[in-house]
Amino acid sequence: MRSGGWKGLGAAVAALVMTAGGPALGATSWSLIDVGTLGGPGSYGAAISNSGIVAGCADTAAGPAHAFIYASGEMHDLGEPGSPQSCALAVNNNGVVAGRSDTGEIVIWRASGVTHLGVKGDVGGIDGSGIVVGSMRDGATTTAFRYENGAVMSLGSSNSTATGINARGQIVGTANGHAVLYENGGVHDLGTLGGNGSSARGINDNGQVVGMAADANGQPQLERDWLVTVPQSDGSMIFMIFVAPEADFDRLQPTFEAMVKSVQFR
Repeated sequence: MRSGGWKGLGAAVAALVMTAGGPALGATSWSLIDVGTLGGPGSYGAAISNSGIVAGCADTAAGPAHAFIYASGEMHDLGEPGSPQSCALAVNNNGVVAGRSDTGEIVIWRASGVTHLGVKGDVGGIDGSGIVVGSMRDGATTTAFRYENGAVMSLGSSNSTATGINARGQIVGTANGHAVLYENGGVHDLGTLGGNGSSARGINDNGQVVGMAADANGQPQLERDWLVTVPQSDGSMIFMIFVAPEADFDRLQPTFEAMVKSVQFR
């Protein structure tokens, strides 16, 4: 792995940012903010932190797109000298950014410099402490990984991905065609809606997972999963996973909650 400095700061950005105001979703008013470009015709917003920092990539006047972050009304060009193209794909509240260079190598941008992870692939997410998860190329397939304290660690076998991480360190993704949870060194299958395949795309701090799964007819449906973890005195963990179609989850959640309260753990 190697580190270097940022290219510099500058200009404005063009993806669109929506800010909300109001006490409830139904009464929310939205403001659409055009954050500009880096001198080229367009830009792409890939991620936004809870603190409102936007990350993505924008066309430059010279042509190739550069990674950027947009914060406090300013865009910062994260492009590196000698790397004509880059894109930021995830950002945390501290402004630490993960993305790809022009070679496909995964990189992390910090105010102190740029870290090259030495692997090519895709970024799934970054948490508040700077842990990055994603998928690294492994021949013709990909392997889910976690990057922490200067080391890239595999999360599972080949044909796997990691697409999200929450504040509790729970990671979700896909392995062998099924949505999975990576936690405490294990890989836990989240199941399907009766079909052969599923995928997890994100997880919030409550352990709720969102993704897609095939039903018994083979038709893909958006699903929402609710993950409940119960730590045991011996250090082990009990998992309960509730899966429902996205359209039915809110209706079924009271039933799920009643089921959790009815379970007695020894």
